[in-house]
Amino acid sequence: WTITTAPPDTLGNLPSDPNATPLLTDTPEREIGRYYTLLVVGIDQLNANTDTIMLVRYDAVEYKANIISIPRDTLVNVSYPVKKINGVYSYAQGKGEDGIQALMDAVEGICGFRPDSYVCINTEVFKTSIDTLGGVFFEVPVDMNYDDYSDQNNDGVTDYVFSIHVQKGYQLLNGENALGVFRFRQNNDGTGYAMGDIERLETQHALIKAVAQQGLQLKNITKLIEIAGVVYNDSETNMTNGNLQWYASEFLKMSMEDINIS
Repeated sequence: WTITTAPPDTLGNLPSDPNATPLLTDTPEREIGRYYTLLVVGIDQLNANTDTIMLVRYDAVEYKANIISIPRDTLVNVSYPVKKINGVYSYAQGKGEDGIQALMDAVEGICGFRPDSYVCINTEVFKTSIDTLGGVFFEVPVDMNYDDYSDQNNDGVTDYVFSIHVQKGYQLLNGENALGVFRFRQNNDGTGYAMGDIERLETQHALIKAVAQQGLQLKNITKLIEIAGVVYNDSETNMTNGNLQWYASEFLKMSMEDINIS
């Protein structure tokens, strides 16, 4: 662990000390060795739309993380027919381009800077990570009953896509149900969140905090190491396994008060 763990390179190409004692270098743009930016992308079950996009800035000196969600329907100035940020990845890939780099371009256009690193997590990695943690205790805000069936390959046959069936209340969610809560927008009958995607983001943020709170327990240190391996092996990322281990070790230096999500 000690030998392989190292922070990711920043765009200034001046990585900090791998022993987590930052080597600070002032530049006109940023303090290299202190701030690390990471784009976390959640892709849907069809590996098409990036319905979850979160930008993380980690402070390796004060051990604080700020996380900002970019709503899936955010309008972007792109050449693709759909001008929403959650479609950039799939449209770019459909044209033979690099999907994640196209998404990074779009994020840079919105935020004014390009994230240092990225990780694109599919639904299976999400579920496996939650199950590896032992599930997550969470107060589900509403009854969730949704079934998605559609003709995905245009062959005239309606195919199963996914279902969400989780009841309101405090409970231990496994990976499958946690994914359902994270992705839920509305029920089959159209009921659900009165404020639509605004409440959906609030639920996502609350679930992330619940996962973080459970992950910060000392008994879960080895589980975090295992999750880092799962993410590295089965996700699209420009980080090494050692970089993910570094983020896991830095995460354990924080408390819940050090994590801000908006």
